[in-house]
Amino acid sequence: MGETAQIYWGGSSTSVGDNWGVLSVDPEGVAEAGFVSGDSVLGFEDWEDTSTGGDGPTALEVTGIAPGTATIRVQYCFREELAEDCDPGSEDGYPTDVTVTVR
Repeated sequence: MGETAQIYWGGSSTSVGDNWGVLSVDPEGVAEAGFVSGDSVLGFEDWEDTSTGGDGPTALEVTGIAPGTATIRVQYCFREELAEDCDPGSEDGYPTDVTVTVR
C-alpha cells in the first residue's frame, strides 16, 4: 500500500496522435493508475525529446491504495480522445486488462 510501480509499455508518440489511457480500475479504491511518458518513466530520467514524431518511453504507473486485487483496463486510441470505442489504429490497440494485487 502506498507504493508506486511502473510497467514499461514501450514507445509512443503523442505528437503523431498516440494516446494510451486508463478506462477503469475495478474495483475502485484498491489502486490508482495512469500513463506517464518521457523522462517521467523510471530509467529514462535523462531522456530528451529531440525529434518531432519520434517515439518516447511510456509506462503504466500504478499506486496501491488498499489491500486487494484490481483490474486496470487500458486502451490505445489513435488521434482520438480516450474511449472504449475509439479507433485503435491496429489490432494491438483494443482494450487490455492488467491485474494487480496490492498487499
